[in-house]
Amino acid sequence: CRLSQSRANGDGAGCEIGDSSDLTIEKLMKAYLIFLQQTLLTPHSISNSNDSDVETLGLNNSESENSTSTNGSEDGENSIDPSGPDSLSKYSHLWVQCENEKCNGLNYKKYFMERLNVCEHCGEHLKMTSSERIELSIDPGTWDPMDEDMALDPIIIAFLSESVEAEETGVGEEKVEIEAEETEVGEEKVEIEAEETEVGEEKVEIEAEETEVGEEKVEIEVGEEKVEIEAEETEVGEEKVEIEAEETEVGEEKVEIEAEETEVGEEKVEIEAEETEVGEEKVEAEGIEAEEAEEPYEDRLVSSKKETGLAEAVETGIGQINGIPIAFGVMDFRFIGGSMGSVVGEKITRLIEYATNRSLPLIIVCASGGARMQEGSLSLIQMAKISSALYNYQLEENAFYISILTSPTTGGVTASFGMLGDIIIAEPRAYIAFAGKRVIEE
Repeated sequence: CRLSQSRANGDGAGCEIGDSSDLTIEKLMKAYLIFLQQTLLTPHSISNSNDSDVETLGLNNSESENSTSTNGSEDGENSIDPSGPDSLSKYSHLWVQCENEKCNGLNYKKYFMERLNVCEHCGEHLKMTSSERIELSIDPGTWDPMDEDMALDPIIIAFLSESVEAEETGVGEEKVEIEAEETEVGEEKVEIEAEETEVGEEKVEIEAEETEVGEEKVEIEVGEEKVEIEAEETEVGEEKVEIEAEETEVGEEKVEIEAEETEVGEEKVEIEAEETEVGEEKVEAEGIEAEEAEEPYEDRLVSSKKETGLAEAVETGIGQINGIPIAFGVMDFRFIGGSMGSVVGEKITRLIEYATNRSLPLIIVCASGGARMQEGSLSLIQMAKISSALYNYQLEENAFYISILTSPTTGGVTASFGMLGDIIIAEPRAYIAFAGKRVIEE
């Protein structure tokens, strides 16, 4: 409104929208888009007005001066902190923020959907839910879902729970063994300290004997009466021989003590090595416990269903694109990271078999972290099952399969049907890998 008044008064001040008579609602909204984006991304605030126009458009059309607040505003209660949680949530039904950290630009939702969830500022392809992708890809009114309510068999869940309990029992037994090993290591330490004490006492005795031998030597060599020493040379010679013999014995005892010390040192090294192994086992046991401390698989399934409104991590069905019937499958990363478990594998396999029987083109949109490890080997089997169904579809029926890789596509999905398309399409800058960064680092 301020721009149109300025234009009408003749001082456009850079306004290129056009005359007020030519302004349409969409042009005004485009101007408001630029204005509100700059306002929210700069250290300014937005008035918290209760006007219905502000709630609908994000701006007040009748009182434009109340739509923005100056830096010197004294009323802090009526402003929104752009860094706070209310800065964007209030207008989340109108705006979508770019996920690219270098951009963080705001996109008006209507134009954003028309641009197929591509940021108008940086060209980033933002993540889409399975429902949004079906709505954008399939002709209106032609979508017919398949196996919509398929869920994991409670018997399999019970089996997986028993496996987890068995692993916990194994971890408990390992802990008991580690504690027993620590007790043995402690006892060995006490024995080695006792041996060191005995070795030390023997050393003290040997040093005392050496001191006595030295004193006898001094008395013999520094005798005050040389005549008596000359007369007793024979006796001195014998005493010298005895002293040398004693020194030899002392030397042998020293060698034995050094050998004992070497053995004690080696035992110490062995004990330190055992302590290191015990420490590593402790760390592994704590790691297993930390993993098991996570939310149980059954509870995680329930919570994911509530959060996403989906029965599983993939939606499959039959629809039309520009009037051409196709078999269409879309994975949703929000459901436990789009991981491929028994149900996901079964739904995709049934979709492929349906397309094979009716000679329909097949399109699968991949978005997954890989096989669902909570189901163990049951999830890994799905890779071979889907690949086998695709073999019949592509080679025996000579049908056409397009694989679309979105971000992220990793693990077992990449290693199976993700890379088996006749044509493989990837979104720009999509994260595609077999082993992810965390797996490689560990």
